[in-house]
Amino acid sequence: MENVQFRKLMKEFREEGLLEVSNAKGATTVFVELAVFALLCWGLASVEAFGLWFWVIQILAGCSLFRWFVILHECGHKTLFRASMTNSVVGHVASVLCLVPYVPWRNIHMQHHRWVGVIDKDPTQKHLLNLQKASEVQNRLFRIVWKLWLPIPFAMFLFEVFWGYPVAMLKEKRAKDAWKGAGSVLVCVLGQLLAIEALGLKGWATYFLPMLAVFYFLIENMNLPQHSELFPYLSDTHPDPIPFSAQDDITRSTHLPDWISTVLALNFNRHTEHHMFATAPWYSLNEIRRRLLREGYEFPHEVEFVHFMWELRQRDPLTIYRDALPKSSDAAQ
Repeated sequence: MENVQFRKLMKEFREEGLLEVSNAKGATTVFVELAVFALLCWGLASVEAFGLWFWVIQILAGCSLFRWFVILHECGHKTLFRASMTNSVVGHVASVLCLVPYVPWRNIHMQHHRWVGVIDKDPTQKHLLNLQKASEVQNRLFRIVWKLWLPIPFAMFLFEVFWGYPVAMLKEKRAKDAWKGAGSVLVCVLGQLLAIEALGLKGWATYFLPMLAVFYFLIENMNLPQHSELFPYLSDTHPDPIPFSAQDDITRSTHLPDWISTVLALNFNRHTEHHMFATAPWYSLNEIRRRLLREGYEFPHEVEFVHFMWELRQRDPLTIYRDALPKSSDAAQ
């Protein structure tokens, strides 16, 4: 988007309150999800394990875990509550449920927004560069899990990047960040240990692991379209971050009807809108999209979610995530 148009819209959105954080709406988001999750847990305790209704409720509970992740995402952006402390407390609670440590996720995600499109600087994307060094056996395994829609690579990414954050910070001699990250990891571990103590290991595995698997499936497929084949630069040729106004060219929104977008994903699929207006809370993103369309703006990469993901899974993942990587200046010569 042209910078002049972007600045004009930013001013209008701010004046109209679309970038304003509402404590009431944030609290409503959290309490509704708490009620939904509690109801689903009651339902699981009320039905026969591994029966039909057990699996129906597990799918719904996996959707709830995904929305808890989106709540964590909002807390990291400080767009759920106005107070940083409230965002931090709720973010840590959400992290126990979705098993994504809050402080590592928040710090890494902020770097993602700064460096998106410059793949070796973006800590959520630079792991893709390892595909260039993968063995044939690793490539075959990647193709198999990709075709089977198994979210194993994304689960590995979550644990390697976010759970491994304290170790990475120690290697970079950033002790303060390492300790804060370790504290968030400990919160996740202690929360799950309490659940194991209450349910027993077998009960915890029976009731929590299926919904966690559903969550991994959802988060992988909601995340994959957002930047697939949109990694244009390496820092040796593009040393500066891409401005927010230009991030529409390196992000992709996936279209769902507004009510599905809201109920299933708290508008997490509105990814281009989110990158351009990262201070907008989740409940403003649908209106921001409508405003952009009324202004005549055309999303450069927006796709229909189900159709796009189906077609993506039919392709070779190495073409999507290895061959689409930018070439270094040395390789170009």
